[in-house]
Amino acid sequence: EDGWALVDLAPYGVSLPFYGVSYTSYFVNANGFVSFGQSTADFTSTPQEFTSQMPRIAGMWTDLSPSTAGTVQSRILAAGAASEIWIDFVDVPPFGAPPGGPLHDMSIVMRGAPDGTIDIVHPATQQQGLEDVVGQATAKQVNRVNDIHGG
Repeated sequence: EDGWALVDLAPYGVSLPFYGVSYTSYFVNANGFVSFGQSTADFTSTPQEFTSQMPRIAGMWTDLSPSTAGTVQSRILAAGAASEIWIDFVDVPPFGAPPGGPLHDMSIVMRGAPDGTIDIVHPATQQQGLEDVVGQATAKQVNRVNDIHGG
């Protein structure tokens, strides 16, 4: 339940600038974050881990359980320099949640070079929610985290 998936952007001609380094791949972690260079199955979230481990973007860094319910997917909405990549967490429960318990929705949006901006969208608090983009014909699903178990 604490797995991850490697997403290779090279075939799409996409690079992501992040703190002065350009990345052509990233890891989507089942626990609500994206990392660069390596991933981890660690489900704890401490400030020390965040600042001392691999570079990461944490949209919701908590112990989630997409192997129980919900989906996690990475989509490229445009290839090349004008790329926009969405990592969507949809109806994912926290680890140990009872049936019918809370579910989480969140997206991390990364834009390729030279833009490099990052948005974190939580539908409960933002005007734009997942329902605005899920199912668009131009979206290309790259990988699904909940298809990969145990890292």
